[in-house]
Amino acid sequence: MLVKRGCAVAFVLLFFLSQAVYGDLVGYWNFDGNVEDHSGAGNDGELIDAVYSDNVPSVIGAGQSLDFSNDTDHVYIEADDSLDSDVFTLSLFVNDRGQVGAFERFTSRESDTFETAINVHPPFGGTGEISYYSGAGGGWQWTREENGAEDNIVLELDTWQHVAYVANPDDETMTIYLDGELILESLDPWFTTPTGFMHIGNRWNDVEGFDGLLDDVALWDEVLTQEQIATIASKGVACFLGNCGEVGDYNGNGEFDAGDLDVQAQYILDNDPAGDLNGDGTTDINDRVAWITDIQKSWVGDSNFDGEFSSTDFVVVFGAAKYETDQEATYVEGDWNGDKLFNSSDFVAAFTAGGYELGPLPAAAVPEPSCSALALLFAFALFMRNRR
Repeated sequence: MLVKRGCAVAFVLLFFLSQAVYGDLVGYWNFDGNVEDHSGAGNDGELIDAVYSDNVPSVIGAGQSLDFSNDTDHVYIEADDSLDSDVFTLSLFVNDRGQVGAFERFTSRESDTFETAINVHPPFGGTGEISYYSGAGGGWQWTREENGAEDNIVLELDTWQHVAYVANPDDETMTIYLDGELILESLDPWFTTPTGFMHIGNRWNDVEGFDGLLDDVALWDEVLTQEQIATIASKGVACFLGNCGEVGDYNGNGEFDAGDLDVQAQYILDNDPAGDLNGDGTTDINDRVAWITDIQKSWVGDSNFDGEFSSTDFVVVFGAAKYETDQEATYVEGDWNGDKLFNSSDFVAAFTAGGYELGPLPAAAVPEPSCSALALLFAFALFMRNRR
Protein backbone atom coordinates (compact mmCIF):
# COMPACT_ATOMS: atom_id res chain seq x y z
CA MET A 1 0.00 0.00 0.00
CA LEU A 2 1.50 3.27 -1.09
CA VAL A 3 1.38 6.48 0.92
CA LYS A 4 0.59 9.66 -0.99
CA ARG A 5 3.75 11.57 -1.87
CA GLY A 6 2.09 14.76 -3.11
CA CYS A 7 2.85 16.78 0.01
CA ALA A 8 6.58 16.28 -0.47
CA VAL A 9 6.39 17.89 -3.90
CA ALA A 10 4.06 20.59 -2.59
CA PHE A 11 6.52 21.36 0.20
CA VAL A 12 9.30 22.14 -2.27
CA LEU A 13 7.09 24.20 -4.58
CA LEU A 14 5.41 26.14 -1.78
CA PHE A 15 8.75 26.87 -0.14
CA PHE A 16 10.08 28.68 -3.20
CA LEU A 17 6.79 30.25 -4.24
CA SER A 18 6.15 31.59 -0.76
CA GLN A 19 9.40 33.46 -0.29
CA ALA A 20 8.06 36.66 -1.87
CA VAL A 21 4.89 36.31 0.19
CA TYR A 22 6.84 35.72 3.39
CA GLY A 23 8.68 39.00 2.85
CA ASP A 24 5.34 40.79 3.18
CA LEU A 25 4.17 38.84 6.22
CA VAL A 26 4.30 41.36 9.06
CA GLY A 27 2.71 39.31 11.83
CA TYR A 28 2.12 35.62 12.46
CA TRP A 29 0.93 34.37 15.83
CA ASN A 30 0.34 30.59 15.91
CA PHE A 31 -0.34 30.45 19.68
CA ASP A 32 1.61 27.20 20.09
CA GLY A 33 2.45 27.81 23.73
CA ASN A 34 3.45 31.43 23.14
CA VAL A 35 2.30 34.69 21.53
CA GLU A 36 5.54 35.39 19.71
CA ASP A 37 5.48 36.78 16.18
CA HIS A 38 6.78 34.06 13.85
CA SER A 39 6.88 36.32 10.78
CA GLY A 40 10.33 37.64 11.60
CA ALA A 41 8.98 41.20 11.92
CA GLY A 42 9.38 41.22 15.70
CA ASN A 43 5.77 42.03 16.57
CA ASP A 44 5.64 39.77 19.61
CA GLY A 45 2.52 39.85 21.73
CA GLU A 46 1.77 39.94 25.44
CA LEU A 47 -0.79 37.44 26.72
CA ILE A 48 -3.45 38.96 28.97
CA ASP A 49 -5.60 36.33 30.75
CA ALA A 50 -6.52 34.16 27.72
CA VAL A 51 -5.42 30.51 28.09
CA TYR A 52 -3.94 27.95 25.74
CA SER A 53 -6.08 25.11 24.42
CA ASP A 54 -5.25 21.85 22.63
CA ASN A 55 -8.38 22.32 20.50
CA VAL A 56 -6.99 23.30 17.09
CA PRO A 57 -8.29 23.28 13.50
CA SER A 58 -8.01 19.81 11.96
CA VAL A 59 -6.21 21.28 8.93
CA ILE A 60 -3.42 22.31 11.31
CA GLY A 61 -3.71 19.14 13.39
CA ALA A 62 -1.21 19.98 16.13
CA GLY A 63 -0.05 22.70 18.48
CA GLN A 64 -2.36 24.95 20.47
CA SER A 65 -4.92 27.72 20.10
CA LEU A 66 -6.00 30.51 22.46
CA ASP A 67 -9.24 30.34 24.45
CA PHE A 68 -10.91 33.70 25.12
CA SER A 69 -13.66 33.56 27.77
CA ASN A 70 -13.86 37.06 29.26
CA ASP A 71 -14.15 40.53 27.75
CA THR A 72 -10.69 41.42 29.04
CA ASP A 73 -8.91 38.35 27.60
CA HIS A 74 -6.62 39.38 24.76
CA VAL A 75 -3.19 39.46 23.18
CA TYR A 76 -1.59 42.92 23.20
CA ILE A 77 0.77 43.87 20.36
CA GLU A 78 2.68 47.15 20.52
CA ALA A 79 2.28 49.76 17.80
CA ASP A 80 4.73 49.36 14.94
CA ASP A 81 4.93 50.91 11.49
CA SER A 82 5.12 47.45 9.92
CA LEU A 83 1.52 46.83 11.01
CA ASP A 84 0.22 50.06 9.43
CA SER A 85 -0.83 49.63 5.82
CA ASP A 86 -3.98 50.48 3.91
CA VAL A 87 -3.43 47.35 1.82
CA PHE A 88 -3.41 44.11 3.82
CA THR A 89 -4.69 40.59 4.31
CA LEU A 90 -5.74 39.53 7.81
CA SER A 91 -6.18 35.76 8.22
CA LEU A 92 -7.38 33.81 11.26
CA PHE A 93 -9.07 30.58 12.31
CA VAL A 94 -12.17 31.08 14.46
CA ASN A 95 -14.20 28.78 16.71
CA ASP A 96 -17.30 30.66 17.89
CA ARG A 97 -18.83 29.57 21.22
CA GLY A 98 -21.71 32.04 20.86
CA GLN A 99 -21.59 35.75 21.58
CA VAL A 100 -23.59 38.08 23.80
CA GLY A 101 -23.20 41.83 23.49
CA ALA A 102 -22.61 44.04 20.47
CA PHE A 103 -19.66 43.61 18.10
CA GLU A 104 -17.45 41.01 19.77
CA ARG A 105 -13.92 41.51 18.49
CA PHE A 106 -11.56 39.13 16.76
CA THR A 107 -9.02 41.94 16.40
CA SER A 108 -8.89 45.66 17.14
CA ARG A 109 -6.56 48.57 16.43
CA GLU A 110 -6.06 51.54 18.73
CA SER A 111 -8.93 54.08 18.71
CA ASP A 112 -11.02 51.82 16.44
CA THR A 113 -8.98 52.51 13.30
CA PHE A 114 -9.88 49.00 12.12
CA GLU A 115 -12.03 46.40 13.86
CA THR A 116 -13.00 42.81 13.01
CA ALA A 117 -15.83 41.14 14.90
CA ILE A 118 -18.99 39.07 15.09
CA ASN A 119 -22.14 41.18 14.92
CA VAL A 120 -24.61 40.31 17.68
CA HIS A 121 -25.67 43.93 18.25
CA PRO A 122 -29.49 43.95 18.66
CA PRO A 123 -30.05 47.49 17.28
CA PHE A 124 -28.32 46.37 14.07
CA GLY A 125 -30.19 43.05 13.94
CA GLY A 126 -27.00 41.12 14.53
CA THR A 127 -27.30 37.33 14.49
CA GLY A 128 -23.64 36.34 14.29
CA GLU A 129 -22.52 37.89 11.00
CA ILE A 130 -18.82 38.37 10.23
CA SER A 131 -18.15 42.11 10.35
CA TYR A 132 -15.57 44.88 10.24
CA TYR A 133 -15.39 48.56 11.09
CA SER A 134 -13.64 51.37 9.27
CA GLY A 135 -14.44 55.00 9.97
CA ALA A 136 -13.40 55.94 6.44
CA GLY A 137 -14.92 52.84 4.87
CA GLY A 138 -18.60 53.06 5.64
CA GLY A 139 -18.56 52.37 9.38
CA TRP A 140 -19.71 48.92 10.46
CA GLN A 141 -20.22 46.43 7.64
CA TRP A 142 -21.28 42.80 8.01
CA THR A 143 -22.13 39.78 5.88
CA ARG A 144 -25.72 40.63 5.04
CA GLU A 145 -27.22 41.05 1.58
CA GLU A 146 -27.74 44.78 2.04
CA ASN A 147 -23.97 45.18 2.56
CA GLY A 148 -22.93 43.28 -0.56
CA ALA A 149 -22.97 39.66 0.60
CA GLU A 150 -24.67 37.08 -1.62
CA ASP A 151 -26.64 35.89 1.40
CA ASN A 152 -26.93 36.54 5.13
CA ILE A 153 -23.93 34.60 6.41
CA VAL A 154 -23.16 33.74 10.05
CA LEU A 155 -20.46 31.62 11.65
CA GLU A 156 -21.30 28.11 12.79
CA LEU A 157 -21.07 27.48 16.52
CA ASP A 158 -18.35 25.29 18.04
CA THR A 159 -16.78 24.73 14.63
CA TRP A 160 -13.40 25.80 13.33
CA GLN A 161 -13.72 28.10 10.32
CA HIS A 162 -11.24 30.28 8.48
CA VAL A 163 -11.90 33.99 8.00
CA ALA A 164 -9.84 36.40 5.90
CA TYR A 165 -10.19 40.17 5.42
CA VAL A 166 -8.52 41.66 2.33
CA ALA A 167 -8.15 45.44 1.97
CA ASN A 168 -7.38 46.68 -1.53
CA PRO A 169 -7.23 50.49 -1.80
CA ASP A 170 -6.47 50.29 -5.52
CA ASP A 171 -9.95 48.87 -6.06
CA GLU A 172 -11.28 50.72 -3.00
CA THR A 173 -12.67 47.43 -1.68
CA MET A 174 -12.70 45.32 1.45
CA THR A 175 -13.46 41.66 0.82
CA ILE A 176 -14.23 38.88 3.30
CA TYR A 177 -13.56 35.19 2.71
CA LEU A 178 -14.99 32.29 4.70
CA ASP A 179 -13.21 28.93 4.38
CA GLY A 180 -11.58 30.16 1.18
CA GLU A 181 -14.81 31.35 -0.45
CA LEU A 182 -15.56 35.01 -1.21
CA ILE A 183 -18.64 36.01 0.80
CA LEU A 184 -18.58 39.82 0.77
CA GLU A 185 -17.18 42.62 -1.35
CA SER A 186 -17.81 46.00 0.22
CA LEU A 187 -20.23 48.42 -1.37
CA ASP A 188 -18.62 51.37 0.42
CA PRO A 189 -15.12 52.40 -0.75
CA TRP A 190 -12.10 51.45 1.36
CA PHE A 191 -9.70 54.25 2.37
CA THR A 192 -8.51 53.24 5.85
CA THR A 193 -4.97 52.82 7.21
CA PRO A 194 -5.08 50.96 10.55
CA THR A 195 -2.69 52.44 13.12
CA GLY A 196 -1.63 52.10 16.74
CA PHE A 197 -1.35 49.06 18.96
CA MET A 198 -3.30 45.90 18.22
CA HIS A 199 -5.48 43.62 20.31
CA ILE A 200 -6.37 40.05 19.40
CA GLY A 201 -9.47 38.79 21.21
CA ASN A 202 -11.15 42.02 22.31
CA ARG A 203 -11.57 45.73 21.60
CA TRP A 204 -8.59 48.04 22.09
CA ASN A 205 -10.12 49.49 25.30
CA ASP A 206 -10.67 46.03 26.87
CA VAL A 207 -14.39 45.58 26.23
CA GLU A 208 -16.51 43.58 23.76
CA GLY A 209 -14.32 40.47 23.87
CA PHE A 210 -14.75 37.42 21.67
CA ASP A 211 -15.98 34.24 23.38
CA GLY A 212 -14.32 31.24 21.75
CA LEU A 213 -11.05 30.04 20.27
CA LEU A 214 -8.68 31.74 17.84
CA ASP A 215 -5.68 30.26 16.08
CA ASP A 216 -3.07 30.93 13.39
CA VAL A 217 -3.59 34.70 13.16
CA ALA A 218 -1.54 36.25 10.36
CA LEU A 219 -1.21 39.68 8.76
CA TRP A 220 0.29 40.53 5.36
CA ASP A 221 0.81 44.05 4.02
CA GLU A 222 -0.39 42.96 0.58
CA VAL A 223 -3.42 41.50 -1.15
CA LEU A 224 -3.48 37.70 -1.18
CA THR A 225 -5.41 36.03 -3.98
CA GLN A 226 -8.45 33.86 -3.39
CA GLU A 227 -6.38 30.82 -4.35
CA GLN A 228 -3.76 31.69 -1.72
CA ILE A 229 -6.44 32.26 0.91
CA ALA A 230 -8.06 28.92 0.04
CA THR A 231 -4.68 27.24 0.55
CA ILE A 232 -4.37 28.79 4.01
CA ALA A 233 -7.95 27.76 4.86
CA SER A 234 -7.27 24.15 3.85
CA LYS A 235 -3.70 23.75 5.15
CA GLY A 236 -2.89 26.51 7.63
CA VAL A 237 -0.41 29.36 7.46
CA ALA A 238 2.71 27.28 8.16
CA CYS A 239 2.02 24.96 5.24
CA PHE A 240 1.22 27.94 3.01
CA LEU A 241 4.67 29.28 3.87
CA GLY A 242 6.27 25.99 2.86
CA ASN A 243 6.44 24.13 6.17
CA CYS A 244 3.96 21.35 5.48
CA GLY A 245 5.83 18.81 7.56
CA GLU A 246 6.13 15.11 6.79
CA VAL A 247 3.19 13.07 5.53
CA GLY A 248 1.85 11.20 8.56
CA ASP A 249 3.45 13.41 11.23
CA TYR A 250 0.00 14.27 12.52
CA ASN A 251 1.09 15.68 15.87
CA GLY A 252 3.66 17.92 14.21
CA ASN A 253 6.61 17.06 16.45
CA GLY A 254 8.94 16.18 13.60
CA GLU A 255 8.93 12.47 14.43
CA PHE A 256 6.88 9.41 13.52
CA ASP A 257 5.64 8.06 16.83
CA ALA A 258 2.64 6.66 18.65
CA GLY A 259 1.29 10.18 19.13
CA ASP A 260 0.63 10.37 15.40
CA LEU A 261 -1.58 7.29 15.64
CA ASP A 262 -3.52 8.90 18.49
CA VAL A 263 -4.22 11.98 16.36
CA GLN A 264 -5.13 9.67 13.49
CA ALA A 265 -7.64 7.88 15.73
CA GLN A 266 -9.61 11.12 16.01
CA TYR A 267 -9.38 11.57 12.25
CA ILE A 268 -10.86 8.09 11.83
CA LEU A 269 -13.72 8.78 14.23
CA ASP A 270 -14.49 12.04 12.39
CA ASN A 271 -13.78 10.64 8.90
CA ASP A 272 -11.55 13.70 8.60
CA PRO A 273 -9.84 13.94 5.19
CA ALA A 274 -6.67 15.13 6.95
CA GLY A 275 -6.10 11.47 7.87
CA ASP A 276 -6.81 9.97 4.43
CA LEU A 277 -3.32 8.54 4.04
CA ASN A 278 -4.04 6.09 1.21
CA GLY A 279 -6.00 8.58 -0.87
CA ASP A 280 -9.22 6.57 -1.24
CA GLY A 281 -11.47 9.41 -0.08
CA THR A 282 -12.27 7.83 3.30
CA THR A 283 -10.41 7.94 6.60
CA ASP A 284 -10.69 4.52 8.22
CA ILE A 285 -8.80 1.46 9.48
CA ASN A 286 -7.12 1.09 6.08
CA ASP A 287 -5.33 4.40 6.64
CA ARG A 288 -4.19 3.13 10.03
CA VAL A 289 -2.76 -0.01 8.45
CA ALA A 290 -1.10 2.18 5.81
CA TRP A 291 0.59 4.30 8.50
CA ILE A 292 1.77 1.25 10.43
CA THR A 293 3.11 -0.63 7.40
CA ASP A 294 4.42 2.23 5.24
CA ILE A 295 5.64 4.69 7.88
CA GLN A 296 6.22 2.70 11.06
CA LYS A 297 7.22 -0.26 8.86
CA SER A 298 5.84 -2.74 11.34
CA TRP A 299 2.74 -4.78 12.18
CA VAL A 300 -0.56 -3.75 13.70
CA GLY A 301 -0.12 -4.31 17.44
CA ASP A 302 3.50 -3.16 17.70
CA SER A 303 2.71 -0.85 20.61
CA ASN A 304 6.26 -0.55 21.91
CA PHE A 305 7.61 0.45 18.48
CA ASP A 306 10.39 -2.14 18.41
CA GLY A 307 9.55 -3.18 14.84
CA GLU A 308 7.85 -6.45 15.81
CA PHE A 309 4.51 -7.65 17.14
CA SER A 310 5.15 -10.05 19.99
CA SER A 311 4.20 -10.97 23.54
CA THR A 312 6.22 -7.97 24.70
CA ASP A 313 3.49 -5.75 23.25
CA PHE A 314 0.93 -7.64 25.35
CA VAL A 315 2.87 -6.68 28.46
CA VAL A 316 2.82 -3.03 27.36
CA VAL A 317 -0.88 -2.76 26.51
CA PHE A 318 -2.22 -4.79 29.43
CA GLY A 319 0.05 -2.86 31.78
CA ALA A 320 -2.17 0.16 31.16
CA ALA A 321 -5.14 -1.84 32.53
CA LYS A 322 -7.68 -0.43 30.05
CA TYR A 323 -8.83 -3.64 28.38
CA GLU A 324 -12.67 -3.73 28.20
CA THR A 325 -12.96 -0.79 30.64
CA ASP A 326 -14.47 1.72 28.17
CA GLN A 327 -11.73 4.16 29.19
CA GLU A 328 -10.13 6.12 26.38
CA ALA A 329 -6.96 4.36 25.26
CA THR A 330 -3.96 5.34 23.14
CA TYR A 331 -2.15 3.14 20.64
CA VAL A 332 0.45 2.29 23.28
CA GLU A 333 -2.43 1.29 25.58
CA GLY A 334 -4.04 -1.08 23.06
CA ASP A 335 -6.08 1.05 20.65
CA TRP A 336 -4.89 -0.72 17.52
CA ASN A 337 -8.00 -0.15 15.38
CA GLY A 338 -8.38 3.60 16.01
CA ASP A 339 -11.62 3.78 18.01
CA LYS A 340 -9.86 5.15 21.13
CA LEU A 341 -10.75 2.03 23.15
CA PHE A 342 -8.94 -1.20 23.99
CA ASN A 343 -11.18 -4.23 23.58
CA SER A 344 -11.64 -7.38 21.53
CA SER A 345 -12.06 -5.40 18.31
CA ASP A 346 -8.40 -4.43 18.52
CA PHE A 347 -7.45 -8.09 18.43
CA VAL A 348 -9.69 -8.54 15.39
CA ALA A 349 -7.66 -5.79 13.69
CA ALA A 350 -4.44 -7.56 14.66
CA PHE A 351 -5.80 -10.96 13.55
CA THR A 352 -6.72 -9.48 10.18
CA ALA A 353 -3.31 -7.92 9.63
CA GLY A 354 -1.31 -10.91 10.86
CA GLY A 355 2.30 -10.51 11.94
CA TYR A 356 2.32 -11.98 15.44
CA GLU A 357 5.77 -13.40 16.26
CA LEU A 358 6.85 -13.09 12.60
CA GLY A 359 9.68 -10.71 13.39
CA PRO A 360 10.24 -7.43 11.53
CA LEU A 361 8.00 -6.60 8.58
CA PRO A 362 9.72 -7.69 5.35
CA ALA A 363 10.56 -4.81 3.02
CA ALA A 364 7.94 -5.73 0.41
CA ALA A 365 5.38 -7.29 2.73
CA VAL A 366 1.66 -6.56 2.59
CA PRO A 367 -0.07 -7.62 5.82
CA GLU A 368 -2.67 -10.32 5.30
CA PRO A 369 -4.30 -13.05 7.41
CA SER A 370 -2.04 -16.02 8.02
CA CYS A 371 -1.34 -18.78 10.50
CA SER A 372 0.15 -16.07 12.72
CA ALA A 373 -3.44 -15.13 13.57
CA LEU A 374 -3.88 -18.53 15.22
CA ALA A 375 -0.65 -17.98 17.11
CA LEU A 376 -1.92 -14.59 18.25
CA LEU A 377 -5.23 -16.06 19.39
CA PHE A 378 -3.43 -18.76 21.35
CA ALA A 379 -0.99 -16.26 22.86
CA PHE A 380 -3.83 -13.93 23.85
CA ALA A 381 -5.73 -16.73 25.56
CA LEU A 382 -2.59 -17.87 27.37
CA PHE A 383 -1.73 -14.33 28.43
CA MET A 384 -5.20 -13.72 29.82
CA ARG A 385 -5.14 -17.04 31.67
CA ASN A 386 -1.83 -16.19 33.31
CA ARG A 387 -3.17 -12.79 34.42
CA ARG A 388 -5.95 -14.37 36.47
